[in-house]
Amino acid sequence: MKQALILILFLSGSAFVFALGFSASANALGGLSLLSDSVADANISPVSLATGLNSYYYRPFNTPGIAIYGINSAISRKFLHIALGNSYLYHKDYTRHNPYLNINVQYSGLCLGGTGHLLYDSIQDRDGEYEYCYDLGMAYRLDRYAAELKALRIGSEDKQYSFSLRHSLTQDVNAALAYVMQDEFADYLLAGIKTDISDHISLTASWQNKPSRFGSGLTVGLDRLSISYSIRTHPELNYSHAFGLELAW
Repeated sequence: MKQALILILFLSGSAFVFALGFSASANALGGLSLLSDSVADANISPVSLATGLNSYYYRPFNTPGIAIYGINSAISRKFLHIALGNSYLYHKDYTRHNPYLNINVQYSGLCLGGTGHLLYDSIQDRDGEYEYCYDLGMAYRLDRYAAELKALRIGSEDKQYSFSLRHSLTQDVNAALAYVMQDEFADYLLAGIKTDISDHISLTASWQNKPSRFGSGLTVGLDRLSISYSIRTHPELNYSHAFGLELAW
């Protein structure tokens, strides 16, 4: 089933690094979740603390006929945080669902969490296949510093491990660095930055090596409602685009 997805996206070999997250934030930051405050990124971070409702549209490598849609929600009660959502990839010959449930607990800056994913793949009219995998994560946040250790999609071919560090350079500027390890593809470094231009506008940017890719995003917010757009490059393919709409609570 994984090979079918690669063929649909017209990708092959080590030049292909397929993101695990498809939100506007994940597209801009390359999955550097320590810089994200989007509810949608509970899908790629078991220790995300954002709450609210999010929906997004993602077009991988600007490929006609392929789109990924997502909806996500999260709530917090005292030390407990619960998030759930689903992403849906559509192509006339292939579909994929990724519903998930995330639970994490936090105490005095320390956060521990886990996420379960039930993946469903279907090619044309054939019977679909189910696959279960899970994520585990730990984060520690203290004043201007934060660290995150996470293992994603354990039990699947897409499993990924990463360690991230974040530092608040100023009140409005945050920077982060991550090292990402994968079984199927080369390990890589990922760096990102987030800047709040004003109370209503924020910019994000990231870079990774192996392969060299850049991402950037813009978020415009009014009170609790925000709209986001992001792009991400690829050395051999077209840009990937993502749009997001989020209501925070």
